[in-house]
Amino acid sequence: MHIVQVSSYVLPVSKYGGIERITYYLCDELIKLGHKVSLVCPPGSYHENPKVEVIHCEDVAHIQGFLPEDMDIVHFHIPALAKQQLSVPYIVTLHGNLRSYKEIHGLKNLVGISYSHMVSNRCGRFVYNGLPSSNYTFVDDNDQDNFIYLSAITPKAKGVSKAIFYSTLLREKLNVAGGFRKDIYKRFPIATALSLFNGTKFFGEVDDIKKQNLLSKAKALLFPISWQEPFGLVMIEALFCGTPVIAFNYGSVPEIIKPEVGFVVNKRRAFLEAMSLIQTIDRKKCRDYAVRHFDSSVMAKKYLACYQDIISGQTW
Repeated sequence: MHIVQVSSYVLPVSKYGGIERITYYLCDELIKLGHKVSLVCPPGSYHENPKVEVIHCEDVAHIQGFLPEDMDIVHFHIPALAKQQLSVPYIVTLHGNLRSYKEIHGLKNLVGISYSHMVSNRCGRFVYNGLPSSNYTFVDDNDQDNFIYLSAITPKAKGVSKAIFYSTLLREKLNVAGGFRKDIYKRFPIATALSLFNGTKFFGEVDDIKKQNLLSKAKALLFPISWQEPFGLVMIEALFCGTPVIAFNYGSVPEIIKPEVGFVVNKRRAFLEAMSLIQTIDRKKCRDYAVRHFDSSVMAKKYLACYQDIISGQTW
């Protein structure tokens, strides 16, 4: 099968970029499964796998002239790109929450990235995101002495102020990656003051190497969100490193985090209790669970099943 992936982002990325990572690793896994893969993307992009045909297109909103003639299916990773008049089978992954259903008007074969995301955004199917587990170092020891928050720190719904507050209450060390203290002092002045008082360390946006180092040395990832999370890549990144997750019950969280790998809670008190009980979670089980369910090879096989159904005439 000749599969064309379409990205409006420059690939690969070294720091933040969830959609970019999924697109990049999906190409690699489809090649491993024996398929031909072309990647239509902006100039400056490349793929380390020489078998991936990279096609540079300055405007991926008009890709008709760049598509290979022998392709079997096109996989769009942004709904707007799929609204082109193409007479070829296609699939669309919706990676975020819709602001308006007008964004998907007239589109078919929409795929969400979790069950809750599929339902709330009117997709026909869902495929969990996946990452190469072999890229993550597993640390199976009990030397961790801090918790970690790893996400954007300015949006209130991401919960950095809660992570700082809870760590302060329990007199626990906290590392914060995703921004610096100066980024939050106006929006979260109390949390900023507490972060100075309790010695919270800020690391800014981190690359993959630093991210793994921080995750593997943490007691747990704190994920105190208050929004409908479509998936949450950082949760599976933590699990790959053997690091359990404590999260509030929103969106995809209860689908991703099961009792053997962390705690899904509804109240602040329960979150604090979970932080105190985190040593009861087996780090090896976290790693094994994530590999079984969220390795990029699993994701690729699920997408391949979608491609095959569409080519055979099914739509949703």
